[in-house]
Amino acid sequence: MHQITPFISELQEVINSTINQYPIKKDSVLQMLDGRLATEMRRLVPVENLREAGAFFTGSQLGKIVVSKEFASTINKTSVLVDPTCGGGDLLLACTPYLQICGDLSETISLWQSNLCGIDLHSEFVDISKLRLILKALTLGADKNTLSFDINSEYFSGFRNGSMFDNLEVLKSATHVLLNPPFFKMPSPESCQWASGKVNAAAVFFEVCIDNVQSGTRIVAILPDVLRSGSRYEKWRNTIMSKCEIQKIQLYGRFDAWADVDVFVMELTVKKKPRKNSHVWVKQHTYKGTTLSEKFDISIGPVVDYRDPHEGPILKYIHPRGLPAWESVRVIESTRAFKGRTVKPPFVVVRRTSRQSDKYRAIGTIIDVEGDVAVENHLIVLKPKDNELSTCQDLLNNLKDDRTNTWINETIRCRHLTKKSLANLPWWRE
Repeated sequence: MHQITPFISELQEVINSTINQYPIKKDSVLQMLDGRLATEMRRLVPVENLREAGAFFTGSQLGKIVVSKEFASTINKTSVLVDPTCGGGDLLLACTPYLQICGDLSETISLWQSNLCGIDLHSEFVDISKLRLILKALTLGADKNTLSFDINSEYFSGFRNGSMFDNLEVLKSATHVLLNPPFFKMPSPESCQWASGKVNAAAVFFEVCIDNVQSGTRIVAILPDVLRSGSRYEKWRNTIMSKCEIQKIQLYGRFDAWADVDVFVMELTVKKKPRKNSHVWVKQHTYKGTTLSEKFDISIGPVVDYRDPHEGPILKYIHPRGLPAWESVRVIESTRAFKGRTVKPPFVVVRRTSRQSDKYRAIGTIIDVEGDVAVENHLIVLKPKDNELSTCQDLLNNLKDDRTNTWINETIRCRHLTKKSLANLPWWRE
């Protein structure tokens, strides 16, 4: 992340100007503490590199939700607040109003050193975190005797450059952990009990934090919605609940315009013998009428095009690209050799890729052709149990109903719909 070095130099200049009481625009200080780092990262570093590094920063709006009044009420002068993926230090910055503030800058930083710890793979982020904490102390009133303060001295000895996994002893000292982990895919650890293959890194980071802190430690984290609502992570959710007592699960929405992922905030206390958790990951609906699972056989399209060999009979083949929304398809020109499971029309397919901001969360297309059809796995198949085309048409109307959007948004915010999210959807047309 050497590209961000110019920002570090500018941040040092702002701090030096503030310390030496030179005239400086208040807006410049505020921007350094909220928003400017993210802007500079997007300007200086290719977005692919940001995603690979998981370098998307929290900002003050989300930070205030993470460091809620309830969480802040548990912070005192002996608290040890650890951010094991600290980035630019946003989550620790959000905690500073609840720490001791002295008029003297050096005394304030000395007190904070025992309260704040951070870890990051990139040394530039460690430096930025420490500098921003100094600037934050100045804005909170630690503005006396600043001329004797040496910005080049070593401060915040609890900060480390490295991997969280190589610094687990830091977690053991924590009374509070604040976590905004990376969301990229990584191989599941050998010890993983809830999944195999590649998994979302946030799930691994979060569980490792829980496993390496003391009982009674408070943890708050920003996590991708797939962990809350995705069917693949049900075992992960059960594992987490067996190790902690949940205080809060709060939906937030899209992390930001660049990260392009919906997130939620989770707060919990690690316990050796937790009480039964009353919090639910997904809103439990009380609808007692007919659901889609009673009228349709629901499945995921079986064709994984890049993986499945082109062997077997030549079949009509559908995939999301080019499928017309809310219409009937009576001619399929695309074909593919496939010897796996097929679907016999009539049926409806729904695109799995879906966002909360979409006008329609579940966009359907009726497939009404002769012969068996191979369906790509980015489509959910809904085959009417009565095998009637009219039932497929009724389903499109059901999916376009405004209540469907509300129902799905309360159930799942991640970018891929699941079988379960549609299976439990009410049949509004009763």
